[in-house]
Amino acid sequence: MKNKILFSKQLLHPFFYVIPMYLGTYSIFDLFVFEDKTVLFKIIPSLFFTYLLHSLLNITKSVILKNDKLTKGIHILGIGFVKKEFEISKAVIYKVYIEQKKDKYFGIYIQTKTGINYELSALPNRFPAIEKSKEIEKILLKTV
Repeated sequence: MKNKILFSKQLLHPFFYVIPMYLGTYSIFDLFVFEDKTVLFKIIPSLFFTYLLHSLLNITKSVILKNDKLTKGIHILGIGFVKKEFEISKAVIYKVYIEQKKDKYFGIYIQTKTGINYELSALPNRFPAIEKSKEIEKILLKTV
């Protein structure tokens, strides 16, 4: 089954993605002097270093459905989850609902058949939260 991203929130501002592109052009490989002064030997390590830094800086707090398992945690592009808040099977999910929290945000929650509640995300407005919860309910509970 293909990964289905239900929620994703960037933890770093996109401005910090410019830094790897800048550092990639002046990577540590450029400090070495190659006997054979071809451009290819300088471009390939710089591009690899740029991609590596960009992947490490692309940190998100995500809720992903993969292979009938719902996982929430901190996700790094190319590496996967580095910290999981929870991971549950899709079969044990009983219902999806929204509830207003004390900070006035509307939390989208799932409840398992054993009665345990997990928060998927919080949205500031009620109507987008209702729409998102209906979308998630269609995906997780297969209701039409």
